Amino acid sequence: MERRQRKQQMGDESLLSNKKIAEILREISEMMEILGENPFKVRAYENAARQVENHPAPLAEEIEGLDEKGQIEKLGEIPSVGKGIAERLVQLITSGRMDYYEELQKKISPQMLEMLKIPDLGPKKVKALQEAGIKSIEALEKAAKEGKLRTLAGFGTKTEENILRGMELVRAQRERILLDEATEMATALLNALKKSGLPKRLEVAGSIRRRKETIRDIDILATSSKPKALMDVFVNLPQVKHVAAHGETKSSVTLQE
Repeated sequence: MERRQRKQQMGDESLLSNKKIAEILREISEMMEILGENPFKVRAYENAARQVENHPAPLAEEIEGLDEKGQIEKLGEIPSVGKGIAERLVQLITSGRMDYYEELQKKISPQMLEMLKIPDLGPKKVKALQEAGIKSIEALEKAAKEGKLRTLAGFGTKTEENILRGMELVRAQRERILLDEATEMATALLNALKKSGLPKRLEVAGSIRRRKETIRDIDILATSSKPKALMDVFVNLPQVKHVAAHGETKSSVTLQE
């Protein structure tokens, strides 16, 4: 009951972009490969991710207003999206979560998932690192700096250099993101807040409004006759990973991305 009320209040269906859905599908394919799943199933999720990312219309909008059967059939019309993947996408889009995705995450350590974010480290190499006893980012960096990775099958001097460069890139991305990415996240937040019907005025401020190349924080200004209710909606959005502050007129959160 609580989940259904929350969904109706926030309009979850508009919150997940095709790009974010595709990212989740790719991560699923990577986790499946690490776990040794059937290569055809792995490739199915890779292909579905590519088709979803290039799809001309937002999936959430295309299935809005349809019953569950109609939603599955509609998504099944997309090339490379079979019935099984379509069913899981419906759950993801309508509830903000996917059981299968969460099951895979429980089977793989957070460190392995972190390694997958490093350029030049695909599922096969991450699995090889784990088998070699390198099971943390810290251990990976130490091994690369000491020249120990080049002794592993499929690795070499160039791979070590790329991994170290990739780790620096990941660290930099944690601090700031590109303007286009920040704008996309901000737009999703604005749409969700507008659907609550609580803001009288709503706009993006700070670095995004000034069109800076990279963004550290997303600043949103709002006016409302019910500011506390609006703050409650904001901190409970599905994009929110951590609530740093929750007041009646000002709140601060960390997003999942």
